[in-house]
Amino acid sequence: MIATSTQLKTHLVELQERSGMHHPDTYRAWNEYIDALVAENQLDAAAAEFSALLTVQEQSYGKKSSETIPLRRKFANFLYQAGDVRDAGTQFAVLQEVAAHNLGPEHLETLHAQEQVAQCLNRLGNVEGATQIFSRVYTSRRHVQGKDHPDTLTSWAHYTVSLGKTGKHKEALAECEKTPP
Repeated sequence: MIATSTQLKTHLVELQERSGMHHPDTYRAWNEYIDALVAENQLDAAAAEFSALLTVQEQSYGKKSSETIPLRRKFANFLYQAGDVRDAGTQFAVLQEVAAHNLGPEHLETLHAQEQVAQCLNRLGNVEGATQIFSRVYTSRRHVQGKDHPDTLTSWAHYTVSLGKTGKHKEALAECEKTPP
């Protein structure tokens, strides 16, 4: 039987009282509670809990700790899927900064976060800014993953489409005519 958010909240409160706010079991239970809220379509409550848990993790580990990466990624993806593109972009930008600091500027986590920032900028109408980021991500992915990797090809497609949206049709067409990219 799948537990409801109410049951998971009760369990979470018990763990917080018994083990403390900063215990790994508390974090795990908090994540399960958030997942239940999302499954029950209680999106405002889920967003508030994501934010609260992220704040507690940052207090435990520090704002730039790699320990916050999985939760920040999950929160940013949640915001994007919920249509809150501006806040998602903010979370992806922080994720990119934290990932670059801990894992390096060309780590796949960093590149994915950068690409998500570009997606958010694109949806918010900043196509020029998105195109610049897509170009950097594409170049890095070619270097790190190789020109034929599916992620590289996806980055190339994002860059090319975005380039066309900026009105640079000749450059976009020239990019498209490269085989393979």
